[in-house]
Amino acid sequence: MKPVACHLWTKETITQDDLDLERVKLMQDTTLFSLELDKCRRCGQLYMRTDCEYNDMISTAFFPVSEEQIERIDFMKGWSDKRIARFKPVLQWYGEDSFWWKK
Repeated sequence: MKPVACHLWTKETITQDDLDLERVKLMQDTTLFSLELDKCRRCGQLYMRTDCEYNDMISTAFFPVSEEQIERIDFMKGWSDKRIARFKPVLQWYGEDSFWWKK
């Protein structure tokens, strides 16, 4: 799903200051992987957020989801980060100050 109403979708350059998200639900939290549902404070867009650690580097991804998709997110708790990473579009961040969309 494309979050066309969200400022993150329409901004050309996204920085950490642009992220105005609040946690709705923590779904999974392990040493190397976490999965949570976040909501944009500006527009209400929901994002599934994953944090994965690889070789002392953290990768964070934000996948836009709709209200209808929320019910299906719980079944993803046991999924690997590689399986989740196939979802698109995704807002990707690797620890620098810039983010980018994989559409």
